[in-house]
Amino acid sequence: MTAIDPRKVGDYVLVFVRDPLCAYGEDPALEVSKRLQNPTLAGQSGMFTTWSGTYKNARVTAISGGSGGPEAELCMVELLQHTEASTYLRVGGSGGTNERVHPGDVVIASGRS
Repeated sequence: MTAIDPRKVGDYVLVFVRDPLCAYGEDPALEVSKRLQNPTLAGQSGMFTTWSGTYKNARVTAISGGSGGPEAELCMVELLQHTEASTYLRVGGSGGTNERVHPGDVVIASGRS
């Protein structure tokens, strides 16, 4: 589904939501690639775009895809089964109902209660 070359995937993977509700100027993986040293297109399919490179000597990959959990699952299954990546960070927009969370806040969910 991702058309990723597993040999090009870094240790750290940023999984971006490519959603019109998120205020990206361009594809988020492409935006990240402009900040990497030696950016390389690591995969492109109809649903996903993936770039890899280095940032402060760390091997980083940015993949952008659809806006929902099913799309995240599709790329995560491939990444987990076929690459040596060790760290994943899902980046995207969301809504919230807690009065302490305001537009523009960064929320880091841990999955713990």
